[in-house]
Amino acid sequence: MSLKCALINIPFGGGKGGITIDPKTLSEAELKRLSEEYISRLFDVIGPYKDIPAPDVNTNPKVIRWMVERYASIAKEKKMDQKNVYGAFTGKPTDLYGLSIREFATGYGGSIVLLGLLSKLKLSKKKVTVAVQGFGNVGYYFSKYASRAGLSIVSLSDSKGAIINNNNDALDIDLVMECKRKQGYLAGCYCVGGVCDINKGKVITNDAILELPVDVLVPAALENVISKSNMKNIKAKIIVEMANSPVTPVAYEYLSRKGVYIIPDILSNSGGVIGSYIEWKQNVTSERYSDQKALLLLESILSEVFEQIWEMSVLRKISIKEAAVVLALSRLLEK
Repeated sequence: MSLKCALINIPFGGGKGGITIDPKTLSEAELKRLSEEYISRLFDVIGPYKDIPAPDVNTNPKVIRWMVERYASIAKEKKMDQKNVYGAFTGKPTDLYGLSIREFATGYGGSIVLLGLLSKLKLSKKKVTVAVQGFGNVGYYFSKYASRAGLSIVSLSDSKGAIINNNNDALDIDLVMECKRKQGYLAGCYCVGGVCDINKGKVITNDAILELPVDVLVPAALENVISKSNMKNIKAKIIVEMANSPVTPVAYEYLSRKGVYIIPDILSNSGGVIGSYIEWKQNVTSERYSDQKALLLLESILSEVFEQIWEMSVLRKISIKEAAVVLALSRLLEK
């Protein structure tokens, strides 16, 4: 996270924190008490100019709401300045001064970076096929915005398996999500051109989706899914790391030697923390961001950083990932 924040040049650090517990074993009342007590104990070390919590694994706007409300309550008891209280958290519900684009900022940001690379490689968007492993929040929004940009999302997966149409047509992302929400899984959601037909596709495994003959592969779920065991079967020429560390070091070295472009996670999934930065910025200043203004800033930050990385990659004859790390480290050293 420190490298990611340095790379995109925002004034955040890399702290992480959490509770070792399975929230599915708790009632909502228990989860609420746990969330509030967590903030009570952390109160002195978090704040708008200290550590700033944001949602991560097994958290959501409801959990953040409980935390923010507890923080605000304690701040009031301590007679602290209420002006910047809401800047102590990001990923908040919009009625608590959150930013509505925060929900889809990660996926949207990943699509922006991919489009930047396609432009550098002079590849026609209409001819690019994409497979996305993982159809949660990040995978869905990445697919949605990549599809809107003209790319063909031909295969998607969730924890139960992957789907692909019989004739490899581009999937209708919003219809696929609507279908998944209705039935709880992707199998059978073969939706193309506004129509879903259970007979027009098939289910493949989550391992098989990684080995499809597509132009772009997007691991957006788990880490280490591309490893020594399957790296020789990867056919995509571009990999976008929307999950954290989905490509192992061994696989990275092998695929890079084979000429595969790998967009590293510290760049491709940094849209989320940029969204957090914009939310924090409007909480601690008088400036307000409409969705359009926030998206333009997010796109501007990512496009500028990608240009710097690409220039360094070409100049030094190193990979995109190496250029990203060098740039991030140089910024940390400057500070």
